[in-house]
Amino acid sequence: VNRGDDPTYEDTPGGHALIEHKLLRPIIQGAVEKSAVLRFMKTRRIPGGVTQMPVLESLPTAYHLEGTNQDTGLKQTTTMTWDKVYFRVSEIAVIVPLPDNLVEDINYDLWDEFRPKVEEAFGKRIDTSILFGTGAPSFWPTAIVPQAITAGNTVTQGTGVDIASYMSNAMAAVEADGFV
Repeated sequence: VNRGDDPTYEDTPGGHALIEHKLLRPIIQGAVEKSAVLRFMKTRRIPGGVTQMPVLESLPTAYHLEGTNQDTGLKQTTTMTWDKVYFRVSEIAVIVPLPDNLVEDINYDLWDEFRPKVEEAFGKRIDTSILFGTGAPSFWPTAIVPQAITAGNTVTQGTGVDIASYMSNAMAAVEADGFV
């Protein structure tokens, strides 16, 4: 399996990268699209080499003005904090070996075929790590599902009227813990 020796590839220790640097961003974007979790999360670009940075611990809350006269109604204050909560970076990677004879014998673009599968693999690893802790780095906090179970934020099927009541009961449990 060749590592590539075309000078357009970005250098890596021990050889050349097989994937051009300009192709990495679409892989990351594809992984976000394939991830059920990341599609609903705010994304944030971080500078290269940064492995940890503070993130908001609490979000502001907006309020309606009380009273009939909007000009004299009291405006409430709120807080935003960045205390003791950090975003920690963990790389996800995969190596897909392609035998030289396969590359030479195939008369179509293999990249178009396997890139979506790599994106799916990244999305799946991200989802299982965030939701269940499966394959997550040891320094990550407890995953969402185990935290919800520990906090008692569960809803038992068959105890509500319909799916809407289950969702309402689940959200009530989360709100009772102080999350808006």
